[in-house]
Amino acid sequence: SGMRLTAELVEHAPQRINPLREREIILRGYKIPQIENTGTMRDAYDCIDLSDNEIRKLGNFARSQRLSMLLLNNNKITSIDATLGNDLPNLTTLILIGNRIQSLTQIETLASCTKLEILSLLDNPVAHSPHYRPYVIAKGPDTLKVLDFRKIKPIERTEALKLFPKNAPPLIDINSSQPPPPPPPPSQQKDAAYPLPRPEATSTTDDNGNTSTLGDADLQNLSQSQKDAIKAAIAAAKTSQEIDELERKLRAGILPSVVGTNNPTRDSSDASDHVQDVTTATHSQISLSKRPSR
Repeated sequence: SGMRLTAELVEHAPQRINPLREREIILRGYKIPQIENTGTMRDAYDCIDLSDNEIRKLGNFARSQRLSMLLLNNNKITSIDATLGNDLPNLTTLILIGNRIQSLTQIETLASCTKLEILSLLDNPVAHSPHYRPYVIAKGPDTLKVLDFRKIKPIERTEALKLFPKNAPPLIDINSSQPPPPPPPPSQQKDAAYPLPRPEATSTTDDNGNTSTLGDADLQNLSQSQKDAIKAAIAAAKTSQEIDELERKLRAGILPSVVGTNNPTRDSSDASDHVQDVTTATHSQISLSKRPSR
């Protein structure tokens, strides 16, 4: 069973001047289940080492002006008290390696630690979130300089604040399993800035000379009269130049006039040899399979 954090334990725990020349109390490995009775330390320490215990919540500290470093590696911490920054106003270093913090929103309370400079959440489930680092940088205190032993670069902070503005909704869903999309490579940036134009609508003319507009959906569902008009136009072509002109118009989506009963005709079976099934015609896919001999 674990030991409670009591005045007696504090009195008998090892103490030292650490390499940073700070006064440190070492409370490692006692299986302490919760933080309590820290007022018995009488604000006498710069650093408290509570690693290798069974603490589940980071909080409940008596107010301490002196304490600047907390080491809580290998505990069972799942949440951080919102009053942590008020209780420890001069906390600059917080090491939480090997705990059980799950959600990005659970670490928003660290914003209350207005002097925090060094933070580590390595080996916590939250550290595997695709948006973990930019979110902590953006939502943590502005004083944060080192996250997981990596210095925060100015460009990192700028990009993080674009994704997660301080006082505005985020640009991406923090619960998404997908990481933020990378910027396009330089070779594609121009194409992205100047996308290809969308196909325009197609015009057609009826027997009376009236022009109507066809969209992509209409091209997939041509009427029988429109099909007959295309076949008749192909059959009437006499030279390769006329075929080229007709093909150019079809590619542009301009359909020939609908033929009437008085128009010259030719066996539709012959005409059909010159064109693919027009029911599958699109702006970019119309071809003539045969041309009349010169």
